[in-house]
Amino acid sequence: MVISFDSIDLRTKVPEIPRSLDVIETSAPSIKERHRAIETMAETLKLGKRKMVDLPHGTAYFSRRGEVEYFQASGAVWSRDAEAEQAHDNELRKWPDLIKEGGDEDTRFALPEKTSYQLLAHAKDLIGAADLADKAMDGGRVVLDQVAQLSEKGKIMQSGAGGATVIYNFSMAGLPVFGAGAKSTLAFEPVDGVPKVVGGLHVWRPPRKGQQIEIPSIEEALSVGLLQDPELLRYSKKGGKISITKLDFGYMALPAMMQQRYLFPVFDVQGEVTVEDDKLGYFLFSRYHHAASAASYKKADLYAPYLASMN
Repeated sequence: MVISFDSIDLRTKVPEIPRSLDVIETSAPSIKERHRAIETMAETLKLGKRKMVDLPHGTAYFSRRGEVEYFQASGAVWSRDAEAEQAHDNELRKWPDLIKEGGDEDTRFALPEKTSYQLLAHAKDLIGAADLADKAMDGGRVVLDQVAQLSEKGKIMQSGAGGATVIYNFSMAGLPVFGAGAKSTLAFEPVDGVPKVVGGLHVWRPPRKGQQIEIPSIEEALSVGLLQDPELLRYSKKGGKISITKLDFGYMALPAMMQQRYLFPVFDVQGEVTVEDDKLGYFLFSRYHHAASAASYKKADLYAPYLASMN
């Protein structure tokens, strides 16, 4: 049994999807291929003399100051300056010339344009030096953590900014790549008024080639996953109203610790379920669902456990 497409309240634009699409073959870079990235991050964070340790997911290089880790399943590289984390009593950071926006109840802080440009330029140089640049990456954006300290009664005692992160998103063939396996970030904190890199994460399996598969109509594509979602189906049977507030189409990249040979098409779905007889009244949901059926992959002679289920 599936949920009727007509019973769903679509509060967002339905994306256009092609009738055929390349499933993109990828490859996880080896530790040798990631040597430059590992060394660049270790030097940037001034980790000094390091000890190599084999872990279930890959290899780590530890020092008293921090570590750099390599993930074998994806070729991902993660690093952090542990001393930087321990140098503060709380999450507030002293950025110079912070811009205060909004009122007392909705105060937000932003970095000056000059500082944001500086972070983006520094990140670009470091990504290049680490040999992590890829044409699938965008130009990056700066996200500043918003921090508030509350009293026991919930009153804001102090607010300000935390660390800043330069985030790169990925896209292939004009489509966004969703998921934890398409992520490149560099974390910054101010030290004596000057931005300093305190960690980073790069998860991206470089694309090799594509193999075309058939994509059904939008209703058929949604019935592959969304319209068969067990939780939504259960509430639908109870008379619940399902509303979709976001419906995007793109590729899925799995987390760093998972083996993945193919980027495959999915829907990025967000919505709300309203149930009159339920105590909560409603709940929000957010998830990814396959857009191509197992039959489409079989026809293209493509096989992998995650092509049938992401759970």
